[in-house]
Amino acid sequence: MRGSSWFVNAIAAYCLDARQAGLARVEAALGEIKAMLAASLPHLATRAELADLRGALRTELGEKPGKLYMWGILAVLVAPYAAGLVGLAVLK
Repeated sequence: MRGSSWFVNAIAAYCLDARQAGLARVEAALGEIKAMLAASLPHLATRAELADLRGALRTELGEKPGKLYMWGILAVLVAPYAAGLVGLAVLK
């Protein structure tokens, strides 16, 4: 058993070297990803900026016409068309 301990130590050293090499590759990839994100997304909104945007959106939506108003406009536009069709039907 004592003669095989050098073999076990060699295997352990190899596994440790392989793990360290894998970690080095992952660290390099993370550095590249971080650089790409910093270049493509230079500005991300903060919570305060999102709150300001939400408030501005609510005021803009408050100024838009309601559903009842839109249905009224549709009725005003469709009524003359329907009356014209009825008039044509009566004339024939």
